[in-house]
Amino acid sequence: MKIQLITGNKEMKSTDNLIVSDLSRPMAMDDFDIDIIDLSFADIWKYEGSTIGKTNKYKDLQAIGQMVRGTKKARIFYVYPQDGKYLFHMNKGIYTDVENIKNILNSTTCVEDYKECFPYRDAPINVIFEPTKTTIGKITYSADFHFAIQFGEIVTKSDTSEKITTLNCYGNIYFTTLNICRSYDELINYIDSILGDNKTCDIPDWINNINFGDDEEQNEIIKDSIIQIETSKGKIERAKEKLEENLRYKSILYTNGDELVEVVYDILEKILDCNLAGFEDRKIEDFPL
Repeated sequence: MKIQLITGNKEMKSTDNLIVSDLSRPMAMDDFDIDIIDLSFADIWKYEGSTIGKTNKYKDLQAIGQMVRGTKKARIFYVYPQDGKYLFHMNKGIYTDVENIKNILNSTTCVEDYKECFPYRDAPINVIFEPTKTTIGKITYSADFHFAIQFGEIVTKSDTSEKITTLNCYGNIYFTTLNICRSYDELINYIDSILGDNKTCDIPDWINNINFGDDEEQNEIIKDSIIQIETSKGKIERAKEKLEENLRYKSILYTNGDELVEVVYDILEKILDCNLAGFEDRKIEDFPL
């Protein structure tokens, strides 16, 4: 499975199955099985101008959006930011103003700038600030935001509070508020868990007709074990029936009347090896001596 991480996070490095590309120069998305667009790295939340909510990466985000709309095969993941510092209004090489991301993320200006990287205008932009934890596999991920409304299919929810932290929209496009880009292990664990059923191709029917290694021996073990299981099931059923019969005979210790007589008849028939069906009980067992 080939993965491209599009980010400005310099700490993430390429590996055998993960190519890290800069936001300004990503590779063709259909060259990979999965493309991850990281909107959580710090530099994307900076703007040299004085208008709050815009970004210096506007042109790069616009180009990303065009690439996504032209992608046919790859699965695409958008990683939303965590709450942090948004820096703007540069003066003499220094950003002079600061605001928390949570206070601007849903603002009109911010939405318009960052929407440029999404495939469609109705993408799930609006999120709610409410820190949560979501456990996936053996790793617990933090998220400062969750999606305001359900849009598409819910893929992950936060632990306990069940807030929506991952959505699948438009078939092959996913949106997550989870902080998955902190390390290679966290990223791969998330992708493997979400796309677990898609890591391998479908197995063709004809492959079952080809034996490899000890396939025949293992199939015989399975066949013999099934026979043993069925035989054991039969023994269990017969034993249960016998226990029911014995329980009926033991009932003479606590029953009386006609029910007792019926059981005694059955016991006598077994002992005497006879049929008492024609016996008439005249109920004169109690008489004076």
